[in-house]
Amino acid sequence: VWDYWVIYSNPFNIPYLNVRHIQEDLRFYRVHNVKNIFVECEFPEDTSFSHFKQWFGYKLMIDPDASYSELADRFCKAYYGKGAIPMRKYMDYLQDREDAADVLLAKTGIMAVPYLDREFFTKVNAFLDEAESLAAGDVSSLEHIGYERIPVDIALLHLRSNFGTDI
Repeated sequence: VWDYWVIYSNPFNIPYLNVRHIQEDLRFYRVHNVKNIFVECEFPEDTSFSHFKQWFGYKLMIDPDASYSELADRFCKAYYGKGAIPMRKYMDYLQDREDAADVLLAKTGIMAVPYLDREFFTKVNAFLDEAESLAAGDVSSLEHIGYERIPVDIALLHLRSNFGTDI
């Protein structure tokens, strides 16, 4: 199976994660006796939680029934240090908003993505601010948290006319 864990249809990446679907897909492949899988998951520099997505996917290839919650907690503690809790909250919030939107992100232009609203940007920036504050002094964790601002800032720049100057 040749699978995609990245969206190619947009000229830039919006905030999205879709790892819950990765777990469903890998379980499906196991049930249908898939022996080999090739996954494209490029653009780590501007894809939300790219490093988590790849690590999580590799762990699920070993055990598709592994606990999302346990793996997400483990990754966040190791990768975001003291900023782990708000980063985990951001991951869950992003996936919940993505799931509730119920749109095909690969076929939806940025201006039509329903979860990219004022509430989203306000909440996500609060999670990121809190994580950076908690991780103060930890250069590696701050760098990892900073990567997660990139797709958020890219989307906000493209949508800024929807929000005025107060966001």
